Amino acid sequence: MAAMARPQMLGGEGKTVQIDEVYLRYIANSEGGPNDAVIVLGLACDGQVMSAIVPDRKSGTLIPLLVARVKPGSKVVTDTLSGYQKLAQHGFQHVQINHSIAFHDFRGHTTNNIEAYWATVRRMFRAARQVSRENLWTFLAEIEFKYNRRDTKDSIFEELISNFPPHDPESYRTLQGRFDWS
Repeated sequence: MAAMARPQMLGGEGKTVQIDEVYLRYIANSEGGPNDAVIVLGLACDGQVMSAIVPDRKSGTLIPLLVARVKPGSKVVTDTLSGYQKLAQHGFQHVQINHSIAFHDFRGHTTNNIEAYWATVRRMFRAARQVSRENLWTFLAEIEFKYNRRDTKDSIFEELISNFPPHDPESYRTLQGRFDWS
């Protein structure tokens, strides 16, 4: 599923991209130590999502990732995380939602679409019981693939069986890079 078509960028003139991050705890440690935790960044626009593992929530990390994946002219809606503060300096109309007050800004802006995706991720995470850090990107690829095709369930199987990617170390690293931006 990681090899299937995925949006390269979201948004554009007149479009709104909702951006948020989630902190996933209880990631299995492959060395047998205590469980790990990871940060996953997500973007949602027009019913499509993109998500990937990121190393931290700092502005210096998040801003370049978002500039590379959100089309110029987009309106971006985020929470009040300080890592998003400089988005307006990169040509985006930036709307911040203070989640301690509400999940909208009383002008119609919300982060509910990306929050709905996080609910799906958490539900799938609970069903899997535990995922290792090494395999987390494949888990995200599967969830994103299914989520982005939730309205075309009849054609998912045909899409999968008609698109088998090569299985070699270089192809594997390329696919992993699509979902692990750390």
